[in-house]
Amino acid sequence: MSASDTLKGVLALFKRADRWAKGFYAFNKRGDRISASHPDASCFCLRGAVQRAVGPSGGWASIDLAERFICQALAKPGERPEAVSIANWNDKPERTIKEVRAAVRKAHRLALDSERAAA
Repeated sequence: MSASDTLKGVLALFKRADRWAKGFYAFNKRGDRISASHPDASCFCLRGAVQRAVGPSGGWASIDLAERFICQALAKPGERPEAVSIANWNDKPERTIKEVRAAVRKAHRLALDSERAAA
């Protein structure tokens, strides 16, 4: 699965604000922590949403690639993308779903540009 496809899946998942979460990869409807790939998972942090979008057969390489583009999108000018923590960024108390969506849209554009350049 391409990174742009994965990130498109994350955007689709976060179309509804109640699908986004903080503090763990995923939660069920009761609020219990659960694997992002579990069928009962109903809301996700940004990293959990990437795992969910990739799916169980997508593999860690697909997750890693999509997360690299997210880190690029989140990096401040002069900051190395490798130094960005998606989990810490996602879990900040002031973080909003609008900011998460904007970051994923930026990451999606970066992934598309990279994929087009490689074609």
